[in-house]
Amino acid sequence: AAGLERLDARTGQVRHFNRRNGYPFDYVYWVQEDRAGNLWVATPRALVKFNENGWKETGRTFQLFQWGNGLADNLPQPLASSAWLSPEGELFIGGVNGIVAFYPENLRLNRHVPPVVFTDFSVGNQPVQLDSSISFKKTVRLSYRQSDFTIAFAALDFTRPVFNRYAYMLEGYDRHWIEAGNHPRATYTRVPPGRYVFRVRGSNNDGVWNEAGVSLEIVIPPPFWQAWWFRVLAAAIVVALLALAYRYRVNRLLELERTRQRIARDLHDDVGSSLSSIALTAELLQKELATNGLVSRQLRRVRTTAQKLIGTLEEIVWAVDPSRDYLEDCLAHMRELASALLTPKGIAYAFHVQENGLPDHLPMAFRKQLFLIYKELLHNVVKHAAATRVHIRCLRENHYLVLEVCDNGRGFRLSNRPHSGHGLESIRQRAADLEGRVEICSQPGSGTQIRVYARLH
Repeated sequence: AAGLERLDARTGQVRHFNRRNGYPFDYVYWVQEDRAGNLWVATPRALVKFNENGWKETGRTFQLFQWGNGLADNLPQPLASSAWLSPEGELFIGGVNGIVAFYPENLRLNRHVPPVVFTDFSVGNQPVQLDSSISFKKTVRLSYRQSDFTIAFAALDFTRPVFNRYAYMLEGYDRHWIEAGNHPRATYTRVPPGRYVFRVRGSNNDGVWNEAGVSLEIVIPPPFWQAWWFRVLAAAIVVALLALAYRYRVNRLLELERTRQRIARDLHDDVGSSLSSIALTAELLQKELATNGLVSRQLRRVRTTAQKLIGTLEEIVWAVDPSRDYLEDCLAHMRELASALLTPKGIAYAFHVQENGLPDHLPMAFRKQLFLIYKELLHNVVKHAAATRVHIRCLRENHYLVLEVCDNGRGFRLSNRPHSGHGLESIRQRAADLEGRVEICSQPGSGTQIRVYARLH
């Protein structure tokens, strides 16, 4: 039968004792009870002394007898039902080679608690040269490259050393004790850097354990790039580099702002003054030479050109001046342009701004492109739309600033207009530069609506 089974006659419950639940019972030849209430169980591998309640000396419930322990070294293979307990308490076992007889109470338990020692330490299957014997070492220090190592140990009980048992654990690495059986060594691979304590316990042949065992501290320092000081140093270097990069960027922005201020000031003071002087001189000469028609017309042309250049220069100064990089200033400039272009032509206009979500600051390039698009849209209305009313809106939709210009002019059919008509190609290109797009809705007699989308960052 596979193991033992105990039937409780009172409750009818059956308890199983076999290898699945830790008992050394596989095939059972016979069972014989001695006068102390212990069961002697014959199996192909050993004679087993079994007591369900265990013994105080070891706390174990069974004891193996194979070749020694007072039995003949050539214990015969027992025959089925070939055991007999005499009235005097002597147990007779019959086998194919003869009979063995003994008194169970004379088989003494080996109560010796074996000392446990370390016998060898190797790394990568190569012995490690230590300054003293591994048996006396308390700590072993390795390098981060020595993460594969083997530790050998022994329980110093020589009664039947082949039946000595071991259990070990590397604290900080193993979660539980590892039952090693009679294999007196432990191998670890790829142990990460850290501080560990290797503990091992051992027993004699009768299962008397040295619970305290022996321990060995194992230290594996991390490589320098994993050490705390290196990480602190690296973090400090990264912070310093970021600080330097930030300071460099701030200095560059400040230098750029100073350059823009200087350009705006020079254009306004030098070039602007010169153009104003040219326009004024031309006007005075025109008045003095009013009788000479040809000269007067040429002077008028010079004055007009100078005034246009002054207007263009003012827009350049406005675009370059860093003090103008704000939405409020840009909107005010757009209102001024609408008043200057539409009011003299008798075109009524409304200017609405939905400021919710719009940024306070507008970069120079963004502001310049947006204003030139707006200027081109108003010029198209004045030149081509024949409108009497214009509605201008500025708002935010998702990640875009939207500029919308609607008029009640004559409108046009998009299919009949080339893309470059009315400067639309220029508007499309500037919108593309702003990572945006242009939407046009127009029909003859129904006016025109143009929406320009510019992506905000």
